[in-house]
Amino acid sequence: MMYTDCIELLKNNRLKETLAKLKIFADELDNWQMQQEVERLQSTYGLMLEYMERGVVDPQQEMVYNRMVNSAYELIDRAEFIRKNYEGKTVKARLYNKYQRLQPSDFSTIGVKLETYAQNWAMLELSGASETEVNAQRKALALQHERQVDVLFYKIWVSLHWSEEDLAEAEGLFDSLLIPANDLAVMVSAVTLNLLEYFDEAKLRLLVKVYLNRTETVITQRALVGIAWVVMAYSERVERYPDLKKRLDSLKEQPKLADELYRIQTLFLLTRETEKLDGKMDDEIMNMISKNPNIMDAPLNLDDLDEMNPEWKEGLTKLSEEAGKMNRLQMEGVDTYVNFFSKLKTSAFFSETPHWFYPFDLNQSELVGWLSQEDTKSSPTNLVLRNPLFCDSDKYSIAQSFLSIPTSMRGDFFGMLNMKDLPQEGLSHLDELQYIAEKSEFESQRYIHDLYRFFYYSGSGKELPNIFKSLPLLWKNPIWAGVMDLSRLAEFLFGKAYYKEAKEVYQMLVSQGVSDGEVYQKYGFSCQKEGDYVQAVAMYEHADILNPDNPWTLKHIGRCYKQLKEYQKALDVFMRLNTLQPEKADCLFQIGQCMVGLHEYQEALSYLFKVEYLKGLSENISRTIAWCCFKLGKYEKAIAYYEKNIQETSGEVSDWLNLGHVYLVEGILGEAVKCYRQVERECGSHEAFLKLYQADFPVVEKYGVDRMRYDWVAEML
Repeated sequence: MMYTDCIELLKNNRLKETLAKLKIFADELDNWQMQQEVERLQSTYGLMLEYMERGVVDPQQEMVYNRMVNSAYELIDRAEFIRKNYEGKTVKARLYNKYQRLQPSDFSTIGVKLETYAQNWAMLELSGASETEVNAQRKALALQHERQVDVLFYKIWVSLHWSEEDLAEAEGLFDSLLIPANDLAVMVSAVTLNLLEYFDEAKLRLLVKVYLNRTETVITQRALVGIAWVVMAYSERVERYPDLKKRLDSLKEQPKLADELYRIQTLFLLTRETEKLDGKMDDEIMNMISKNPNIMDAPLNLDDLDEMNPEWKEGLTKLSEEAGKMNRLQMEGVDTYVNFFSKLKTSAFFSETPHWFYPFDLNQSELVGWLSQEDTKSSPTNLVLRNPLFCDSDKYSIAQSFLSIPTSMRGDFFGMLNMKDLPQEGLSHLDELQYIAEKSEFESQRYIHDLYRFFYYSGSGKELPNIFKSLPLLWKNPIWAGVMDLSRLAEFLFGKAYYKEAKEVYQMLVSQGVSDGEVYQKYGFSCQKEGDYVQAVAMYEHADILNPDNPWTLKHIGRCYKQLKEYQKALDVFMRLNTLQPEKADCLFQIGQCMVGLHEYQEALSYLFKVEYLKGLSENISRTIAWCCFKLGKYEKAIAYYEKNIQETSGEVSDWLNLGHVYLVEGILGEAVKCYRQVERECGSHEAFLKLYQADFPVVEKYGVDRMRYDWVAEML
């Protein structure tokens, strides 16, 4: 692909070849302006190389070269942008071509209209008209306003690289005291979406300035999410702009940045949990309702639980428990209701891309006057819509679902949710939720959940590269070095069992000289879970130096050595552990297994029988004893243990296979064939059986079974 080829060449400082390929790219697009710019760059670079060959020293040489490389990057981006959108069929392509024919208003003109909206809305309060008339005027004004917000969004979303003039005009909107914060939040989202496809230093500078200068969390958190992602995606490009680097350095000096970046990082990572929970609302809670249809007919007064039908009480209790789990997960940042609300994203409202990023507002055109008769503080509907754990697009879904209820039924519907039927502790909880709605961590949570819905459930979002399929790992980016709290991040990753990432962060902590035994333990455990047993042993042994004779550490060192088949080293560790904690069944079993690995079967049995005495027979103990008996020629005992295992646990494939081997070595061919037939059934096909069976020939060969006879047995099946 031309775009990818050009980028790779440029990354490797092959500017001359890049420009030659870029010239072909521009010719294919038949874009004369781009052709001229490429030719001008080729000429400038050619002269630079010529002067260098002559030995001319230019102190500005590196700066000039960097500017040319940046220009080449921008030309490559522009060429690809035009190629994708000029004849494309996507939503963005159609908008791009529309705006090529009809240039939208400039930022200043749009800004004036947005400011006028805020003023006109305020004037309606003083008009003296009836509520019905005022609501009609509000609706018309809201529609006009939304059209301007949409135009602003689309103008940015389909734009190419901004000039300094473009940037100054855009910054002017954020300097206005009259443009609503919600409008500017939508603008920030448009900038971010644009940047996620193509890098533009000017737009990234805008996001940094917005984060530093504005105070509204609905704006600043959206800006920071964009900054975090874009810096991660284009770290090499960012490094090429000294002025941008200075701005980012100023950003890194903000005392709140570390906490906010940590929250954003964890929220992105928690989107992994979304798929695990996908459908939980439907599959568990709704399934519970379907099994107990009378639940929904139960009285809503929770103080009367003792008077309920026992079936209702049990069902409501389970529903409450499930809802409690969901709430705890959602408070943590897990997007628990995405599947439920995804079914409510088909309304006309969501057909416009900007609407996926509208902060929830009851002054939106479809909702104007909707709750005018409601008590805004105690209305159950309003309390739901004020809940900070629902993202903005979900709140619009909720509101539109309520609107779809016939007017004649709304009174009954809301009557069912009378606030007197809710316990007072619920009210205090909702007040608390309203308070935390203003906190930055919940603003970023709602925004990331909105982004998730956009990329997975909107038509235009599905046409774009899905950012959630390549989650940013901010700690890997040198620009955020020193900002991320690695200890805190490592604990989060470890606690969520994200062992691959935890391993990386613990490695960074160790490289910084951390000398905490627990850090080395957790680093080792993360390595172990990822199958890196060599590194796991190294970390566990370091933990053992810092905190000697810790039983947990020793047990895991031994297990890792077993995985590496270094049985003598494993045995030495478990013997040491046995000295510290004598006669522990688990340790004795590990010693027995190590001795099996060392082919010391008689010694192994002495430990395994002790385990059997202390703990009784388990599947693994029985299997290991049977194997030792087989290897020692104690066939009757081996058969007894294998058959006991099979009778009590149905047995694994290995049990049937090894039992067949014992019978074969004993010369009891009929029983051997029965066992092998069971193995074949478990394998699902004769070919799969043969692969397993043939690989095991060395096991029986030592006992005098020749190859031909072994193959004949397979033929008997």
